[in-house]
Amino acid sequence: MAIAAGELLAPKPDPASFLTALSRLKVAPECAMHVGDSWQEDILPAQQLGMHAVWIAETGDQTLPPRVHRIAHIKELPQLLESLEKRHSGGVYNH
Repeated sequence: MAIAAGELLAPKPDPASFLTALSRLKVAPECAMHVGDSWQEDILPAQQLGMHAVWIAETGDQTLPPRVHRIAHIKELPQLLESLEKRHSGGVYNH
């Protein structure tokens, strides 16, 4: 789902856009995943709301917090999702 920040008059990292998406999808934060390339505007707010997050960043050697994954390019997302689904079969990613 895509929500334009201007639609809500609440640019990221304001949690309103994340909460609106969750509400429209009728999904709890712990059952949702946000994908973005900004640590401050995408990953931190999603994590603070209890969402899973995928950070698109070519480099980085820091340890990632729980529920946060890093990929270098968006093309890697299907492989990551498949891997997570196998690891959590019947779990959070199947809601």
